Amino acid sequence: MKKDISIFLFFLGLLLFSWPFINIFHESLTTYLFVVWILFIAMILAATVFGDREGGGN
Repeated sequence: MKKDISIFLFFLGLLLFSWPFINIFHESLTTYLFVVWILFIAMILAATVFGDREGGGN
């Protein structure tokens, strides 16, 4: 399950930091990158913390 979440977060990161999304938000690019970066880090942290609890040490 943890591997599935890691793969999902990888592809989500590719999607969010790809050219089409950056081009949509080109007027407020700094705000977009800051918000997406913070949310992405929070999702990785949540996946790591809750993945360790759920896995039972495996």
